[in-house]
Amino acid sequence: MFFWPDVPKVIKEMYRVLKPEGIIFCGGGSGSREISLESTADRIV
Repeated sequence: MFFWPDVPKVIKEMYRVLKPEGIIFCGGGSGSREISLESTADRIV
């Protein structure tokens, strides 16, 4: 999010296109690739 010029505008757009009961995942690249893949796989339905 640190690289978005207008954070509130981006958040509003994410909310606008999100399906009902959907989940938004925003990451900053922290952790290892394995941890990132594992945490993402846990959220995919």
